[in-house]
Amino acid sequence: MGERNANILSPPFYAFRLEDLRHWHIVQATCARCDRTSTIPHEILKRGRPGYEHLRDLVHKLRCRKCGIVGGHELTIKPMERD
Repeated sequence: MGERNANILSPPFYAFRLEDLRHWHIVQATCARCDRTSTIPHEILKRGRPGYEHLRDLVHKLRCRKCGIVGGHELTIKPMERD
């Protein structure tokens, strides 16, 4: 069984850690102020952070590139589309 099938059940968002991210996860952030949505590459999220850090803790550190607000973003994690 491949990694994708073995890990089809991801942890709930509040328990999701950086080390839980798989290559087929897509992490998107949506700004609370201007509704801009962008995909965040795993490498950027993991840079300089321990694998046990929870994604919910990163929400307060994100800055919107459109309006400049820090924090208040909504993160979503979803699987990549299959062919």
